Amino acid sequence: MLDYLACYNSKRPHSVLGYLSPMEFERIPFINVS
Repeated sequence: MLDYLACYNSKRPHSVLGYLSPMEFERIPFINVS
């Protein structure tokens, strides 16, 4: 069950992330706006 949740949560697109998976979202470089 934990393996399924880890896979599901890391690959499933999230609306909060612009419909990207968390793994795809992590690859986007962040721009530091000060």
